[in-house]
Amino acid sequence: MPQTQNGELLILSVRQGGMMESQSGIQMNAPKIFGRLESEGCEANTAFVVIHPTSNFMAHYLFDPLKRRGRALLGLNTRYMANDSMLLMERAIQDLGAGIGHLRERGYEKIVLLGNSGGGALAAMYQEQAENLTLTTTPDGRNIDLTAEDLPPVDGIALLCAHPGRAHTLTDWIDPAITDEHDLLSVDSELDMYNPDNGPPYDAAWLERYRAAQLARNERLTDWVLDRLEEVDGTAASDQAFIVHRTMADPRFLDLSLDPNDRDSGTIWGEPK
Repeated sequence: MPQTQNGELLILSVRQGGMMESQSGIQMNAPKIFGRLESEGCEANTAFVVIHPTSNFMAHYLFDPLKRRGRALLGLNTRYMANDSMLLMERAIQDLGAGIGHLRERGYEKIVLLGNSGGGALAAMYQEQAENLTLTTTPDGRNIDLTAEDLPPVDGIALLCAHPGRAHTLTDWIDPAITDEHDLLSVDSELDMYNPDNGPPYDAAWLERYRAAQLARNERLTDWVLDRLEEVDGTAASDQAFIVHRTMADPRFLDLSLDPNDRDSGTIWGEPK
């Protein structure tokens, strides 16, 4: 494998995916994923793997501290790196399996998945399916060719600053105040968390109404997507891109009495330590 200044560059072949997964015909016909393995001078039997559905983890902050402790680390990217719009988690765990399988072939007896941020849900989903494969379709009902051989199980998982998954996080953050999905400026002032008349601090009854409205918006969008897919499937269009406006509206951003920690108002995290 080619050597980089900071470890070994891995280029791994993975299964072909869905239509328009990439704008490159070469990548579509023979898809590859990329990773960085830092193993020189490290314990030979144990490897850690850090991955995210769409972020580039080949320069992850854990490389240096694990290297100092003599631990090998693979920072692996899925085929959806920097391409959230096409992400299929069912295909992403298949990509992760290619990395795990490669490490097994190299003789690593113990492999630990590090689920950092959005990688937490990916790591948990991977191991769940590696132990008991149940997935046969993607959320829109399309078949997915997962096999047990695609998903060699790991020996441990550590979750670091992990959120509970994209569906939960987006529901917590989505703005229920929008009244027209095609007009990002259309707002119900009584549900607008940025309207000072509502807070912060936010009243418990208002928060209950707000959270219910967030879930309702999520469900409206989901219903629209499923209906629209049914309309376009089998047509010349076959798919449709769309924008979800106003997705940064969790009351915890402004009300520090909710889920308190050392963060500043207007932020989602505190001082890193």
